[in-house]
Amino acid sequence: MLAFSREYLKDFNAAAASIRAGYSPRGAKQHGYKLLQNPGVLQAIEEGKARLAKRTEHETERISEKLRTIAFRPVDVVEDPKPAAVIVKALELLGKQEGMFPDRTKLEGAIGLVPLTPEQAARLDTKDLEAIVALARKARGEA
Repeated sequence: MLAFSREYLKDFNAAAASIRAGYSPRGAKQHGYKLLQNPGVLQAIEEGKARLAKRTEHETERISEKLRTIAFRPVDVVEDPKPAAVIVKALELLGKQEGMFPDRTKLEGAIGLVPLTPEQAARLDTKDLEAIVALARKARGEA
């Protein structure tokens, strides 16, 4: 059960964790489900998640500190543009981490869809329908 808990923390896939922990692939999905009902397994997983969160927090802080060191180091004016480019990239990454550069392509909120009445639908021509289909494809990332 400890092996399953350890493997489950890798990808949170119970069937795959069950197989990697040495259980039979034949009933991996069912066995993984049963293991996730076990209080001991659940406790081990929660403890593992806490360790992962702490490790991630430490890694994030370590990387941020390294970026700060690069970004804010004194630089003599040199003709080689590489040091300046490294500093600019470090500042950019720090700014993104701090949320200074919001993703302008991110859509927030709901897109309202209003059903058409039969009369409205009857007035749609081929161009209208093609435009609607094109918008739907674009929204799904197909276009």
